[in-house]
Amino acid sequence: MPIPSLFTGAGALSTQQNAISVIANNIANVNTTGFKGSRVHFSEAVSSTLSNASAPSIIKGGKNPGQIGTGLTLSDINSVFSQGSLKQTGNVTDLAISGNGFFVISASTPDGTNEILNPEYTRDGHFLLDADGNLVTADGAKVMAATLYDHATEKVKSISGYSAITFHTDQTIGPAGSPTMYPNNGLSAPNLALPTPTVTNVTGSTPAFTAGVLQELSIRGGLIDENTGVTTGTPGDLTISRRDDNKLLFTFDDANGGTSDDLFTAAIDTNASILDGVLSFEMTNGSDDKLQMRIRLEPGVDSLEDAFANIEYDSTTQTSDTMVFSGAAATTQVGSNITVGNDDFEHMKVADVSDLYSSIKIPNFLYDQDSALERETNSFTISSNGTISIIGPGSEELKIARLLMSNFINPDGLKSIGANRFQQTANSGLAATSVIDGPFNRNARSINATQIVSGALESSNVNIADEFAELIAFQRGLQFNATTVQRSDDVLQTLINLG
Repeated sequence: MPIPSLFTGAGALSTQQNAISVIANNIANVNTTGFKGSRVHFSEAVSSTLSNASAPSIIKGGKNPGQIGTGLTLSDINSVFSQGSLKQTGNVTDLAISGNGFFVISASTPDGTNEILNPEYTRDGHFLLDADGNLVTADGAKVMAATLYDHATEKVKSISGYSAITFHTDQTIGPAGSPTMYPNNGLSAPNLALPTPTVTNVTGSTPAFTAGVLQELSIRGGLIDENTGVTTGTPGDLTISRRDDNKLLFTFDDANGGTSDDLFTAAIDTNASILDGVLSFEMTNGSDDKLQMRIRLEPGVDSLEDAFANIEYDSTTQTSDTMVFSGAAATTQVGSNITVGNDDFEHMKVADVSDLYSSIKIPNFLYDQDSALERETNSFTISSNGTISIIGPGSEELKIARLLMSNFINPDGLKSIGANRFQQTANSGLAATSVIDGPFNRNARSINATQIVSGALESSNVNIADEFAELIAFQRGLQFNATTVQRSDDVLQTLINLG
């Protein structure tokens, strides 16, 4: 009759073999880009109880249980998502992740109609451009981003206003995926035009507002109601004046005459260059709350002085001309669809980012609000926060997308599907997808400390010295357990010989 030690040793042999297989896979992938090594963990198997424990009594002491262990089991094989070292390649489409997170790529088996269905995740940033200008993996899966321009229509995208207060926009643009562009191309619901501001003149020339040079003037990001603490889109007054240092001072009063906590201000140097005809800046109040103000100029307009003329500061009286856009009338401010720029992400919600979810395409020309002004793309760059910019003649830059990044509560719970890719599982948690420096997705740890390194790749995190040490330990464990099987066989042979 076989003895228990024979099966204990045999089971341990199988377990040690599995552990050696894990080490072999780690060593095999020591030079695989973005590879994450695995670790094996054992636990003791259930013990066979020969005698139960008994409690002490007046006449007899207590007795411990009598048990014989039955070996070990493989309790866990977990991936180790520690940072791998970065190696420079000089190729702009090679991207390394420094920090937490994963690139988001289209599924290996797309359904042919929806390239973002069931996305996959990778740390391998070896990407290429295909014949259509798409950023893809080596086997053709598309890399995903929050894109600011629609590839099909070649027009700027928009999203529904995130508690946006739009003073003025003459662009009638639909939701992401079906954008249109100014002029409204026959659409029936153009956005409301800005009413004439109230002007106060304390200097020589009368301030003048020229609405025709603006495409958008909006306050974004949501306002905090001081009584309820709830984000609101309550209209307020926007006042434009001049400071003694010649900067234009924009003041937004969300309470129409409230305390300093209701006044959001920003001073703008009108001599500063305006990229892409868009100026985005933060407005802060006495409590360091923040809003975003966004101004989009018509093509060819390069100064705010063209829109807000003759607003001057009187040094003698230390007063300024003012231009006030009143928020009292409901028709003057609407939370309409608004164009999306690279600086908007700080004020977006996660749901807004998901509205911009699509593949990355590097165009061979610069998109523009005026299709007659398209210019050739000379090159493109990818910055540390994942911003993808195309560069035109004269180093003109246009930001077209932000790389999407995903993170998980439990990355160890991801399922490896080969090709350096992972899929989420029931125990990894849902993918928390956002952009670096964008809205925080509470489903997982933040990615805002993560950086993208263009022209580099992340090496495997396998440490050869550690792997060989583990291999020796598992090999010896296998030999010891093989000896246990042999000695158990010797005992059985002795018993047979006694017969």
